[in-house]
Amino acid sequence: MTVPDDQPWIVVGVDDSPAAQRAAGWAAEVAPLLGAQVSAVHGLGVLGHAHRDEIRAAAEQEWCAPLADAGVAFRVSLREQPAIDAMVSEIGELGAALAVVGTRGPDLQEDYAYVEMLVGETDAAVRRLAYLLSIPSDVSVNVLRADPTWDPLRGNAGFQRLVAAPVS
Repeated sequence: MTVPDDQPWIVVGVDDSPAAQRAAGWAAEVAPLLGAQVSAVHGLGVLGHAHRDEIRAAAEQEWCAPLADAGVAFRVSLREQPAIDAMVSEIGELGAALAVVGTRGPDLQEDYAYVEMLVGETDAAVRRLAYLLSIPSDVSVNVLRADPTWDPLRGNAGFQRLVAAPVS
C-alpha cells in the first residue's frame, strides 16, 4: 500500500502472536480516527534471519491483515534488532505519534514503560512502573533508584514519589 508523506505515524509491533494480532487490530481501528498511517515493525534479532522474505510475506499478508482490511495505509519494517529496540528505533526515526504493542507479561511491561519514557509519555511510564512495583516483577524501588535507564524520569513528581517509598 502506498504510504503518504503528510500523515502522522503509528508504530505497531507485529508477529504471529495473539497479542500482536490484537495490537494490529487496535491500530487499524485508531489510525482512521487520527488520520494516521501505520508502520508495522518486526524485530529479527541481532543476527537477522535467513527467512527474511518469508517473514516479510507473513507480515504483509497475515500479521497486517487487520490494517489492509480496514484500508489503512501501512508499511512493513523488518529490522535486524531485538523487538523492543526495533520499536524504539522506528518510533524515533518516524517521530511517531503513537506506539502500539501487544503484551507478554511483566518483563514486556517494563519495556513499554521505557518506550513511553522515550516518546515523552513520562506520566504513563511512571504509572506503568508503579503497577510493576505492585506485582511480582524485576522492577523494584532499589532498581529504579540506581538504574540510569530511568534518569529521564528523575524530575517527574510521580517518579520521585515512587523512589521515595520505603523499601520492603
